[in-house]
Amino acid sequence: EMYEAENMSAGLRTIKTGEAMVDREFNKYDAVQREQSIAVYEQIKDDLLRFKLNSYMNGAGSDEESYAAMSEAVKDNPYDYTIRVAFAQLCETLGKEDEAINAYLDAGKIDPNQFLAWFNLGAIYTNKAVDIKKVSNELDDIEEAARMDEEANVEFANALTYLEKAYG
Repeated sequence: EMYEAENMSAGLRTIKTGEAMVDREFNKYDAVQREQSIAVYEQIKDDLLRFKLNSYMNGAGSDEESYAAMSEAVKDNPYDYTIRVAFAQLCETLGKEDEAINAYLDAGKIDPNQFLAWFNLGAIYTNKAVDIKKVSNELDDIEEAARMDEEANVEFANALTYLEKAYG
């Protein structure tokens, strides 16, 4: 595991070096060369960004660094479904459930025909309902247990809504 983390960190350093090198080389071009190569430059930058975000998702960098990088990527790419879902997944990992839910909802608005955001929302709400039910099942207070069961049912209903979108 230590070597894996070291490899991810080394990979992240290489990606950052590559980003700087691509920018340096592109900035050496004159206006005509820039115009001719802008599409390739933008594709390389996008590929490097996705490699970098994947590295963060796989443990390269601290939680704070990963969160900052993913937040910036979302801000810079507000209509990118994949980046928004990756950010939501990172938020889940970091225990930022409300932020994850909002990011999944935003991803669903970007591309409502994609499966993953809706499915993950369904999973979040299912897990919330199960956690509530676990507590209510242990209660001696019947009224409080009934109130919590109703709360769990609301979460299950939320889960069903999103799972139906995922599978609909």
